[in-house]
Amino acid sequence: MEVDLNKTNLHYYIKTYDDVLPNNVLSSLTNIVKNHYVFKQACVAAEKDNALFNVVDTSIRNVEQVSLQTFNESSLTSVHWCNFMLNQFRQKFNTYISTVDPKGFTYRIESLDLLKYKPGGFYKFHTDHGTVVPRTLSAIYLINDDYEGGNLIFGIPGSDQILKIERVKNRMIVWPSNFLYPHTVEPIIKGTRYSMVSWAL
Repeated sequence: MEVDLNKTNLHYYIKTYDDVLPNNVLSSLTNIVKNHYVFKQACVAAEKDNALFNVVDTSIRNVEQVSLQTFNESSLTSVHWCNFMLNQFRQKFNTYISTVDPKGFTYRIESLDLLKYKPGGFYKFHTDHGTVVPRTLSAIYLINDDYEGGNLIFGIPGSDQILKIERVKNRMIVWPSNFLYPHTVEPIIKGTRYSMVSWAL
């Protein structure tokens, strides 16, 4: 059997998709994100005895969050944007799977969160898969790029090698959630970084 050497490179499995939304839709989303939602300090997930604990630890993760799937159902704005963006993530997960694994596999989307990184905000190196929440794929959608810092950086285990994803608004990045893909969000130097994150189980 012939081996595709490109597919033996871990970076091959980190995919970027640009121009996810039409410009007018992105403009509407940006306006809603900045003016409609009330953000709260995000938690860090910790597993112990087959249970998941959510704790606030700003020395590990300093970012504010809104879970878009626990919205006030009386807000049709929240319902609309949650369903609309879930569909965008689903489309990119499907595209990703068809690219890296033509045999495909089934999945379900675990959650959809909106994140706000203010100056000084960051998330230390971590991976997204765990025994309690066994995520398969991770995705980040970058809503804006008018800030400094806040780069998404991937590390390669056992190596000093890193991969920095260029900051581009309206870009979605998809990658495997497992231990081979530790990643970090570098501290924000200036401005505010808005993004959405989701995972496939």
